[in-house]
Amino acid sequence: MLAPMTAAAEIIRIRTYEDLLAWTLTALGFRPAQSVVMTALADQGPFQVRVDLPDSCAEDACAAVGDELIRAAMANHARQIGLLYYLDPLDRSVAQVYDQLIGAGFARVGLPGFCSLAVGAGSTSTSPSPAQLR
Repeated sequence: MLAPMTAAAEIIRIRTYEDLLAWTLTALGFRPAQSVVMTALADQGPFQVRVDLPDSCAEDACAAVGDELIRAAMANHARQIGLLYYLDPLDRSVAQVYDQLIGAGFARVGLPGFCSLAVGAGSTSTSPSPAQLR
C-alpha cells in the first residue's frame, strides 16, 4: 500500500474515469497486470492499494481480495472509492463477477459506494452505474 499524500501536496481532482485511470498509473508508477487497484479519497488525501487477482473467480478467492481492500479502506477512512480491474485479456464478465462479490463485501461493512473500471490492453469498460469522484 502506498502512503497517503502529505498536506503540502497539490490538490488532485478525479472527476472522470480517465482521471481515475491517469492518477492511478501516475501514483503507482507502472501499469499493473491481473490486479485490482483501489484508489480512494480520504480525509488525509488519496491512497492506492493494489492486490493481485486470483486465478479463478471462486467466491472465497474473491472474498479474500475484497477483505484486503476493505481493511485498507476502513483503516484510511475512505470516503469515495474507485476500483480498477486490470485484466489481460479484458473479460468484462470476469470483471463483473469480481465487482459483484467485492461490492457485496463493501456494502456488508457500510463502505461508501464505488465506481469501477475494467482495463485491458487498449480497452476499458465501466460499471453500469458509475459514480463521479470529486
